[in-house]
Amino acid sequence: MKTSRTAKIAAITPFVTEVVHTRQTTADGYYEVTIYPILPGILLAFNDVHTTTVPTAASHFFDDCLILNYCLDGRCEFCVSNDNYGYVDSGMSSMAARMAQGDFYYPSGLYMGYEIYIFPPLFTEKTEKTLALFGLDLRALRRRCQRSSAYATPRELQLIWEELYHSEGTALLGTVRLQVLRALHYLDTHALPPQSGCQYLTRTQSLLAKRLEEELTQDLSRHLAVRKVAERYGVSETSLKNYFCAVYGVNVSTYLGEARMKLAAQLLTGTTQSIAAIARQCGYVNQGRFAGVFYEHYHVKPMDYRRASRLAGE
Repeated sequence: MKTSRTAKIAAITPFVTEVVHTRQTTADGYYEVTIYPILPGILLAFNDVHTTTVPTAASHFFDDCLILNYCLDGRCEFCVSNDNYGYVDSGMSSMAARMAQGDFYYPSGLYMGYEIYIFPPLFTEKTEKTLALFGLDLRALRRRCQRSSAYATPRELQLIWEELYHSEGTALLGTVRLQVLRALHYLDTHALPPQSGCQYLTRTQSLLAKRLEEELTQDLSRHLAVRKVAERYGVSETSLKNYFCAVYGVNVSTYLGEARMKLAAQLLTGTTQSIAAIARQCGYVNQGRFAGVFYEHYHVKPMDYRRASRLAGE
């Protein structure tokens, strides 16, 4: 049964009148969302994500909308169309004239960012007068946004978001509203930034990259050749590596290096295994080589890292 317009309005109304903070647990973590009412029909959301997948709420909102996103930290995969995905990194923005479909995917399991939701059907006389006072035409801004796009955030706009982030928690709601209006004024009075050179993938290409990641990290003690995985998937090694880099933002070797160091830190603090045993589990036959890489990553020797962790827990 199709959701009625009245039901959609009823779903949004609680978020318009007061600041709302929610926390949801997931299979592999949690995410928190704080929603600020800017004006009737305009909301700001701060997303603090500590999980890999967050469902969208597309069915609860109007299709007649404009969503502006700024990524403070992390990386996000978003749906551009039915079978296409785009990606935003730290310092990047995205703009869409429709709600995202499916789930948001965060490759690193960590993400922080802002979103401005604009719903023209919910504008009231107060909204129209305020926008007119600031010379804003958000309907025209939406018409300029022909499709979902990702772009490098102009420095002037980036500073607005950074000011808001550093003042969050102490800033009055009026300050938050002013910062959002500043961001909207910038976008309304400047040409839309050109799309970034980030790669877009099909659903199949994105899934292949995620399957490769699962196989490579399932057992970090082994060194699985990407070429063999690519042969099983029926794609070229170069293509598979490109898909991986598009989804995760780094090449395979860099990603695995980070994953091995993260596992090493977990084993050092959570087990009593020897350094040699931990090195082997992390894919290092040579304990000295493992210790050297660990020091480069954490700026402390493995044994000292374990001692410091134990002292902190006492």
